Amino acid sequence: MASLWALIIITLIFQELATTAAVFAVAATAHLSLLPIHIIYIAATVLDMYIGYELGLMAKARFQGTKFVRFADRISERVRKMLGKYGDKASITVLAIFDYPYLNTFIASWLGLSRKLAFTLTFVGNFVWYIGLWAAILGLKSIETNTTIIFLIIAVVGVLSHIIFNRRTR
Repeated sequence: MASLWALIIITLIFQELATTAAVFAVAATAHLSLLPIHIIYIAATVLDMYIGYELGLMAKARFQGTKFVRFADRISERVRKMLGKYGDKASITVLAIFDYPYLNTFIASWLGLSRKLAFTLTFVGNFVWYIGLWAAILGLKSIETNTTIIFLIIAVVGVLSHIIFNRRTR
């Protein structure tokens, strides 16, 4: 049982879709209490956000004045103008549904958002992902009790999402 809790902690630090879904399916099948899992999720997400934000600040300070930073600043200003007054904030929130908290707060710190705002927007978006993931797992578990079938469904969805998202980034 201790190894399952360790797996939950490690998985929630990285928050990769298919792996997290599989671990949640195991936790639900093992009838683990959800409250400790939710607390671990919050702690791991805050840790991820802190690391991402600090790395973003350090990277921007370290490389200040370089061609890359000037280029990134020009691009971010263009994107901000295109998105409007609250576009960067809305984008950070929506992006947090699909990417990792540390990446999201790295971007937010680079854009100059305050730590509090970056953490709030990222947490809101990431919480939507978390709730959606649990809804999918508990929904699957209510339809299918065979753990092997549940893992097969998770694997297929994970592979398909990987193919879809990789195709869009090319």
